Formats: sequence, structure tokens, C-alpha cells
Amino acid sequence: MGLAQSPKDDLESGGIGQRPKVIAQTNHSPHVTRCRRDDERIRTKSRLGHAKTATDPCPIGVHTLSDNSRPITSLVQIPDSGDPFLQGLKCKSCGAISLKSRAACGKCGGRDTNEPLRLANKGKLHAFSIVYRAFPGITVPFVSAVADLEGGGTIKTNLIGVDPDPEKIQLGMDIDVVFQVVDRKDSEGNEYLGYFIQPAA
Repeated sequence: MGLAQSPKDDLESGGIGQRPKVIAQTNHSPHVTRCRRDDERIRTKSRLGHAKTATDPCPIGVHTLSDNSRPITSLVQIPDSGDPFLQGLKCKSCGAISLKSRAACGKCGGRDTNEPLRLANKGKLHAFSIVYRAFPGITVPFVSAVADLEGGGTIKTNLIGVDPDPEKIQLGMDIDVVFQVVDRKDSEGNEYLGYFIQPAA
């Protein structure tokens, strides 16, 4: 799950005094291989496979992954193409969708019936809470949210891209799943890719 951050910080300062490194939408596939910061070069591949470079700022919908990027949770899958997605499990017996591996289906009790399922990158906001108190180092307020994904699956993460104001957030509104490199690294310098939701484009 994504680390708690204020939506304003996510969009304007990337968390704690930095511009955002990455926001990725899985419904776009720009084939971006690098985009380290706004002032650095972006390498993309054309449909013919020829590499080209640009100095444009990193647009929303582009994600940045380095060689030591790791998923923050097993839900996040980073394929060789670099286009991340969420992966859940679907019971082959009853069709129930779950997010965590389990020995038996929580709905029908079937054993060893789960198969991997790529979850949708769109859905609807089911519930939210504006958080005003958090652990030290986490910017508040931020919006903690639950979303129901198209085709099944319910995720909990942070809602970004909107002010933490109940008047500006509508239950049932359309959302997109987006991915962002969180602003903290582990002791070995590895960065982690988290998932978030934002109002649908």
C-alpha cells in the first residue's frame, strides 16, 4: 500500500520538499524507460522500436523505475515492460476475487483454486477518511480511501490529486489506479513503488 502523504504534497512537492518522482497510470502505456526528474531527459521508444529522447517535463501518466525499484507490496507487479499493475487472485470454482494468497477460498472454501488475476486500473470510490494525525514524518492531512475496482477487487490506499476537503470528494466518483515511487528508501538504497488512486481523468 502507498505510504501516507498529503495529496497537495504529492502533486506539488512530492512529499517532503521534493517534486514528485513519478506518477503512473496503468491505462496508459507510454513505454518510458527513464524519467528521473523534470529537468532530465526522457527516453521513449516509438512504435517502430527506435529510441528517441526528449527534454519535456515528466507528464502525469509516466512512471519512473530504476534498476533497484521494488514493489512496496506483493499486489504491485512490475513486469519487464515496466508498466506496473495490481495482481489479485480469482477462485476458479466460484469466481471470488481476493487480494492476498490464502490456502482456501474465503467464499466457497475451495482449496488450491486461486489463479493470478490482473486487476482493473479503474473503479469507484467506496469510502474515504481525511487523516489529520499520523506518525512523525508523515505529512497531514491526507485522504485514506477504499475503492471498488471494475471487474472485482477492493483496495485501500491514499487518494491523491484532490484537496483533503470533504466538499471536493464524492463517494462513487470514478477513480484511476496510479503508481508512484515513494519518497523513502531502505538502508540499501532501494526505492519502492506504491499504488494510489486519483480522480479519473
